[in-house]
Amino acid sequence: MSIDYGGIIKSRALASRKSFGMSSRSHEQGEGRGHCHEKVAGLYSKAKMKGAQVTKTIRSILPACVLAVLASSAQADLLYDFSYVATSGPIQSFDITLTSPVLIIGGSPEFTTVDVTDGTSTWPLTLSAAVLRADFGCFVFGTELAVISASPPTGCGFGIPGIDGLIGAVDFVFFPFTGGGLPTATGTYAPDFVGSFFIHPGVGSGIGDDPFGADTGTASLTITERFVPEPASAPLFLTALSILCWISCPRSSRH
Repeated sequence: MSIDYGGIIKSRALASRKSFGMSSRSHEQGEGRGHCHEKVAGLYSKAKMKGAQVTKTIRSILPACVLAVLASSAQADLLYDFSYVATSGPIQSFDITLTSPVLIIGGSPEFTTVDVTDGTSTWPLTLSAAVLRADFGCFVFGTELAVISASPPTGCGFGIPGIDGLIGAVDFVFFPFTGGGLPTATGTYAPDFVGSFFIHPGVGSGIGDDPFGADTGTASLTITERFVPEPASAPLFLTALSILCWISCPRSSRH
C-alpha cells in the first residue's frame, strides 16, 4: 500500500494557509468592532455633554418662563380697606374691605357684611354707595333700613328713618385736599367721616372727626394691588410649581 506523502503535505499546507487566512480575517473584524465601539462611545459622550448643556440652558431659562406664565394667569385686583380706629365713645373700631378690578368712581361696590358694635348692640352694614361729585367724593355704608344716596350732584350722604330698629350708616368723605374726589391711585388716604348708629328713634351713638363736630377717632382708606389666580389657571399653577421644584430641587432628591 503506497502513501502519497507529497499529496498529504500539500493538502496540509493548503489547510494551514486557509486556517491562517481565516484567523487574519477574524482579527481584522475584531479590530473593526473595537473601533466601532470607540466611535459609538465617543458619540454617546458628546451627546451626553450636549444633553447636559441643553438641560442646563433649559433650567436657566425656565424660571423666567414659569414666572411669566404665572403672572399672565393671575388677575390684578384692588383691595380697599376702610379702617375706623375708635379713641372715645361707645362705638368700637371696625374695618370694611372690598375688592374691585378697577379704581372705583361710582356705583354700589360689593363688600362683605361688616358688623359695627358698641359692645351691646350690633349694626350689620350691608348697603354701599360710591359717589363722585364735582367738588368731592364719598363712600357710604349703611344697614338695610338706612337711606343712602348715590346720585350726584346731591348724593353723598345718608339718612336715618325715624322707626324702631338697629339702623346706622357711616360716610367717608374725600375732599379736594385729599387728592380731589375719589382716590385715583393706590396708597393710604385720610378721609373725613361721620356716622350714626341708632337703637330707637333719638337713641343712638355717633362717630366722626372735627369737620363734623365730633372727635371719636380716626379713619383711613388703604388701597393696595393684589394678584389673584383665575379659577381656570389652577392646573397651570400646579404644573408651574412642579417645574419650579424640578429646577430648584437637588438631583439626588429627584431619584
